[in-house]
Amino acid sequence: MPIAIDPEATFPLILPGDVDKPIAEQPRFIYRNLTARQWLAVCNSLDKMDECKTNEDLITLIFDGCRTGLVGWENMGRKFNPNELEDVLTFIEATQLLVALKASSLPSLEKKTPSESLSESDTAQSVKIAPDPTGAGTNQQN
Repeated sequence: MPIAIDPEATFPLILPGDVDKPIAEQPRFIYRNLTARQWLAVCNSLDKMDECKTNEDLITLIFDGCRTGLVGWENMGRKFNPNELEDVLTFIEATQLLVALKASSLPSLEKKTPSESLSESDTAQSVKIAPDPTGAGTNQQN
């Protein structure tokens, strides 16, 4: 199953101000892996920050981006409700979270467990290398 639609494939994000707290007490935002379209929306949110005409537009842009893929939180002292994110985070923390979400959601083909991973010999015959669109690549496998 693709990782972006696997409901059990989640990861935590921890704000920089909380990393020194004991692990059991760290407030964590739980995200599922983003689809390519969702990741692009997160990137666009960061790119469009300077284009916002009002503070309200800026807050809406950042917090809507933070809600993308957000499925829970832990150690926050309140029940999870993504619509209350503005009541939990400062603007700076939301921006930090959005930047971390973008970085943490970069495409990856890693398997969830070592037993699911394929050995090099398993993939060598089944995987074709995509051709270089510039035509410059000479080391292509068919």
